[in-house]
Amino acid sequence: MHTFLSFSPILILVIALTGFKLTAFRAGLLTLVWLAVALFWIPGAPPVMDLWGVALADAGVLAMTVGETLFFGLLLYQLMQHNGQLSNLLAGVHHLGRSPAFQLMWVLLVFAPLFEAISGFGLGIVMVAPMLLHLGYTPARTMVLVLLSQLAVPWGALSIGMALGGQMVGIPLGQLGSAAAVQAVPMFGAYWGMALWLARPKGAMQSASLLQNILAVLVFSLGVWGCNRWGSPELGAVAGALGLGVWLQITGQGLDSPPSKEGMERVILAGTPYAVLIGLLSLTRFWGALQGWLADQWVVSLPGSQFSLPLLYNPGGSLAVACLWALFYKGDLAWRQKAVMASLKQWGSVAMAVFVLVLVARAMEEGGMIRELARAAVELPMVLALPALAFLSGVGGFLTGSVTAANALLIAFQVKAATGLGLPVIWVAGLHNVLAAGFMAFSPGRLVFAAVLTGEHGKEGLALQKLWPLAGMLVGWGVISLLLAKAGVWSAVGWLLPG
Repeated sequence: MHTFLSFSPILILVIALTGFKLTAFRAGLLTLVWLAVALFWIPGAPPVMDLWGVALADAGVLAMTVGETLFFGLLLYQLMQHNGQLSNLLAGVHHLGRSPAFQLMWVLLVFAPLFEAISGFGLGIVMVAPMLLHLGYTPARTMVLVLLSQLAVPWGALSIGMALGGQMVGIPLGQLGSAAAVQAVPMFGAYWGMALWLARPKGAMQSASLLQNILAVLVFSLGVWGCNRWGSPELGAVAGALGLGVWLQITGQGLDSPPSKEGMERVILAGTPYAVLIGLLSLTRFWGALQGWLADQWVVSLPGSQFSLPLLYNPGGSLAVACLWALFYKGDLAWRQKAVMASLKQWGSVAMAVFVLVLVARAMEEGGMIRELARAAVELPMVLALPALAFLSGVGGFLTGSVTAANALLIAFQVKAATGLGLPVIWVAGLHNVLAAGFMAFSPGRLVFAAVLTGEHGKEGLALQKLWPLAGMLVGWGVISLLLAKAGVWSAVGWLLPG
């Protein structure tokens, strides 16, 4: 009964989103009501006031962390849209790739991982959604494709979530990143195959094109793994995206025709705010002194919360500077006012949904529900324990929408369970990051963000229905990987990890 009650909020949330097609905010409210009732029946739960006090404080800080990035991400998009520069920037996408399939590859396997790796927090969606819309994809299809574009998020925001997980369990980041990179290869292929199936670009399934697609995924995967193995794990997804971009250019799938001088100037001018954003994010992540100083300035915290929000170090701070840059484009005041109002309108609905959903996750953690699910998984027979471990990793990413939060909640349990079940700890920890990141592709928070950006708010359940096959593939691969680990296969490929 305890285990069923612990799982019931997840079940209610999924049914509300997919079965009743409620918006994420309404589904979250319904789940909260049920959660408040279920917590009364959970043995050993903290006093109600203490439990909800901590959960509200944590949810408030986490929602503000996401909300800052969301607002300025939406504002940058609206500013570029209303001042006419976005169309100039997106026009360059048509010059990349000699077929619709390779145009899609540039967007989903190069630009999306690159932006997400540098910024994290789903910011890649802000960059990728207008590109897909400009290429002629419908808003509904774009909403699903941009969620798939989150494929490289184990290394999002320069691997801050993975770094946290490694610190919590004493695994060096290079080893953890390499283990995750190796186990992510089949899922990179699954993501890209599903994207082609959903987008159905012309000529994508021809034999020659199919071979090129396989090679492209391998090039991307090799870049991710090689950077983790021999370089800087923080740049894993950056290396994969840039390596694939170079490979596409060499193989003739780069610029199909050089733009005119005037066209190039327009693209450069339109891309300046994004260049400022990338430059600031890179600077704040690699300059240690600046990183430390920003992390200590304007830090928001709430009594009782274990989390804090450094406003300047958060990607929202760099986004705010990029927005200021975009504000100085020529034109009257009207377009600026319209952009701000449109951003506020979109952001309000997203912010409410994010807060409610994070509150659900924190209340489940404080009420002992996540701990109970973990306990039940360990006590299962091996044939059921391995699927349970894989599923729980996905639950962390689904509930929180964050690799960082998924590691904070569950990586310590995964490592303990691996030890108890005789599994190699490093592979279980790496797999946990891969599965948590994969399930983020359809976490409620990301669903809301993608739906709002594509004008499909209220249709999050439709996207979730499209993406459920991916959930099955993720859990299935997780079980296979754990079975291989149990059989000792991974011990023969230790050279894939740094010493």
